[in-house]
Amino acid sequence: MAVTQALALRLIRQYLMPLLDPDHWHLLHKERRATWNGIWMICAELGFLMGKSNDPLLTELRIAVEVIHSHTTLPPRTFTFPTVVEVTYFISLCNQLRMPVQSQVRLDSGLQVDPFNFCTLCWRHPLPGRKLCVEHSPSSPRRANADGQRAAAAR
Repeated sequence: MAVTQALALRLIRQYLMPLLDPDHWHLLHKERRATWNGIWMICAELGFLMGKSNDPLLTELRIAVEVIHSHTTLPPRTFTFPTVVEVTYFISLCNQLRMPVQSQVRLDSGLQVDPFNFCTLCWRHPLPGRKLCVEHSPSSPRRANADGQRAAAAR
């Protein structure tokens, strides 16, 4: 029988949750939809909890979840980090780790910039209140050349 993510999570809850202190049952019920990365996050959270309390039972539970995660397929599954961190993946990982993502950054000039807001045509930050950057905005005075004409990108 193939071990799916849903089956693995159900069995972890059924057999390992009774061994866990009831105060920490919420760790196993965070994931609504079972994924292998979610099961790995349960293992990581048990590791963080183990570091705080030094309970040997938590060590055993973390190892059991890690074995379930890695050895339910041949060759054993490993948690791999991508070589390129995309913005959506970064935000998803921050949400899983419950780290706040700062959506506004205050610059030395007093301006507030949203680091996840980009020009619709390129990677630059847009002008305040607009969707286009300085390079692509048709009404930006910085885009005029010596003849007073706009660049092709702005046109």
